[in-house]
Amino acid sequence: MGCRSLERYNCLGISLLAFGATVTPFFYFIMSNVPLTALGVSIMILGAVMALTPINPVPKPAVRGLLEGAMLSLEGLLEELDLSERGYYVAHEDGLVYVYVPSSKAEPPNVDSKPRSLVVELKGQPYLVLIPPASALAREYPSTSLEDAVSTVLVDLAELCSGVRVAKGPGYIRVELKRPRGRRAPSRFKRVLGSLEACVTACLAASALKRPVYVSSEVEEKGWRRVTLEVA
Repeated sequence: MGCRSLERYNCLGISLLAFGATVTPFFYFIMSNVPLTALGVSIMILGAVMALTPINPVPKPAVRGLLEGAMLSLEGLLEELDLSERGYYVAHEDGLVYVYVPSSKAEPPNVDSKPRSLVVELKGQPYLVLIPPASALAREYPSTSLEDAVSTVLVDLAELCSGVRVAKGPGYIRVELKRPRGRRAPSRFKRVLGSLEACVTACLAASALKRPVYVSSEVEEKGWRRVTLEVA
C-alpha cells in the first residue's frame, strides 16, 4: 500500500475517531450505559491509532481486520438499541456515507443536509445515524465506474473477495463477489447493513450515485455471493 492508500487508511481512522467521539457522550450522559461508553472510548482509541499511523505499507489483512472490528462495534450498538430494520446508505456533501436506521419499517429518508446528531427525526420517523465501516473509503474512491471502485476496495485494498462483477438495472444494482473472505457478519449487523462486503459495496454505490441505497438481498451460489442493492 503506497502513500495514497495510507491516506485513505488515515481517513478511516479519523472517521472512527469522530464516530467514537459522537457516540461516547450519548452512551454516558443519555443512556448511562457503562459498557457502551467503554466501547465508544475503544473506538476512539482505535481511530486515533489509525489516524496517526506513520507512512509505512499497511498489510491488506490489517485493513480487512479493521473493517471487521468496526463491524463488530456497530453490532453491539444495534443490539443494545434493539434495531433490526434495513438501514439506508446516504451520501452527504462532506463526502462521507451515513446509514439511517429507522426504528420501524419506513420509506427511504429524504435528507437535505448531513446529520448533526446520532438520532434524527424525519417526517415523524426517528432514525439512528451510523457511520459504516467503509464510509471514508467511499469518499476516497469517487470513481465514475462503480465496478472499478468496488474492485479496488474489496479486491485490491482489503482482499475481502477475489473478483467482482457489477450489473445495473432499473432501480437496482447487482454485484457478484467471487470467493468472499470477510468474517461472517453478526446477525443484527447483517439484517441492518448486510454482510461486510455488501456494506462496503453499498457505501461505494451511494457515494457514486448520490442516491440512497439499501441492501435488498444476498444469495450464496457456488463460490459467489450475489448482492442486490435497491436504489431509492
